[in-house]
Amino acid sequence: MTTTDDQGREVARGAAKEATRENTQKVRESHTLKDEQVKDQQVKDEYIRVRYEDAINYYWDSSKSNKRWYKITRSLTVILGALVTLSASLSSSSMLADNQVMKAVFDLGTPVLAATLAIIGGFSHSFQWGSTWQNMVLTAQ
Repeated sequence: MTTTDDQGREVARGAAKEATRENTQKVRESHTLKDEQVKDQQVKDEYIRVRYEDAINYYWDSSKSNKRWYKITRSLTVILGALVTLSASLSSSSMLADNQVMKAVFDLGTPVLAATLAIIGGFSHSFQWGSTWQNMVLTAQ
């Protein structure tokens, strides 16, 4: 019986070794799959990070442009508004009544300045550079 028992144990050991090899192979395959999944996830994460940084950079660059245009149009609006007021006051004053050339310059210059002021104000209102600048900064932050 010892021979049969020994043979039985050998068969059992062989079966156990084979099962261990199969389990080891399955574990290796699952680790390989997990490693591939981790690499795929890392590639996806990198792609998302790059896209996110591109979007943030776009918002910062666009906000700078909108800020510049907002400040330019606001400054021109203030300057031209003051010049229109000054020009209108000077053209109606008696100081220019004697000089016909200067009176003509101020008489023509005042409506031109006023029209320029209206155009700049219209562009500023249409493009909304101030609020767009603020929204882009908030989005980028």
